[in-house]
Amino acid sequence: MLGQVAAAGSRNDTAGSGGHAVVGLQHASLRYGFSVRAEGSSREYRQIGTETGPLPPRRQYSASYTSFGREGKGSFGLAYARIERYDEEDIVTTSANYTLRVGARSSLTFSASRVSGATKADTVGVSLVIPFDNRIAATANVTHREGGTDAYVGVSQGIGSEIGGGWRALAGRRSGQSFGVGGAYYQGSHG
Repeated sequence: MLGQVAAAGSRNDTAGSGGHAVVGLQHASLRYGFSVRAEGSSREYRQIGTETGPLPPRRQYSASYTSFGREGKGSFGLAYARIERYDEEDIVTTSANYTLRVGARSSLTFSASRVSGATKADTVGVSLVIPFDNRIAATANVTHREGGTDAYVGVSQGIGSEIGGGWRALAGRRSGQSFGVGGAYYQGSHG
């Protein structure tokens, strides 16, 4: 189990003196994992480089739970996040996912999320990942939200241990428009 406690202060000529605090807890085992975190900032608190930017969130909360898969049963995850802002409506996000193994190495994931408050949105999706030999993997994803359905398929090859080349290609439909992307990259011994 891992815990976190932190505090910070700030002072500038415009906002004055402010404070920020964080407390969190995280646990992972072979069967499950979870994390919880809470943050709070005074109206006057500013991070370095944001002296004239928007106000910090008043409070932020997040929690997640993941059940690691057991043979033949898959795994699921739940998550919750809430941001309370000073001068705007709060935002709350909840999500759930379920992943199961398909064949020897492939995985199929079902997901759903809801955003409420200042912004509202619901999405559901399904994703398939198929790893092949030689660091090559194929993916397929379909996501439905209010106003449309996005879908893509892709294939990629990652670099070797630390040095080498890789590539990717992706094609699909997003926001009613067809798209395609591709790329190659190389990482040498000096970056």
